[in-house]
Amino acid sequence: MEFVATLVYNITKVRKILNEVNKNSVILFPESVKIPWHTVKYYSEKKKLFIIYNDDTYVNGKYHITMKGIDAGKLKWMVHKHYLWEGDIGYWDPAPTLSPVVKIRNHTAAVTICFEISKIAGYNKLFNIGKLIKKAKVEILLMPADWWFNFSMPQCALTSAFNNIPSLKVGIFSCRRELAFVSTKTKREKITKKGWVSVEI
Repeated sequence: MEFVATLVYNITKVRKILNEVNKNSVILFPESVKIPWHTVKYYSEKKKLFIIYNDDTYVNGKYHITMKGIDAGKLKWMVHKHYLWEGDIGYWDPAPTLSPVVKIRNHTAAVTICFEISKIAGYNKLFNIGKLIKKAKVEILLMPADWWFNFSMPQCALTSAFNNIPSLKVGIFSCRRELAFVSTKTKREKITKKGWVSVEI
């Protein structure tokens, strides 16, 4: 499978990326990038893409920051953000439970949205989300973000996760600004200009 990280913030660039990426890819878009459902469905069906994108939801009277996984035009799962950054509080509601583990084409994956990246790992130690995904034997770690500062943190979190989670094969960090990357244990591909970067496993 080919895994794609994106550095993008507007729909025109989103469509450009969707046109460029290879068929059957798994592609992660950042938090806070609004992509119309019909665009996701069209490209997911046309190119057999597994697209993970931000589509916030209103559930049981609560507003949740939400990432959705779409494969071949069909909704496979939703993950709601559990740990909110201080700027989110008052606008959004935290998910009542931490449930980041999902499936991508029969592979176990985890979705950690923006601030939640800080709950994965660091200093070569696992934190609470890291311990959870280690127990679940996660192979794919998805980190969509609307990140503003300290771009070393997601890189350090992923390195620590690789060092401590034997099952982990690939990590993807997609962002609206400055940096995106996709990484295996031995290879990290970064991008600092708008666009996309990928690795194949």
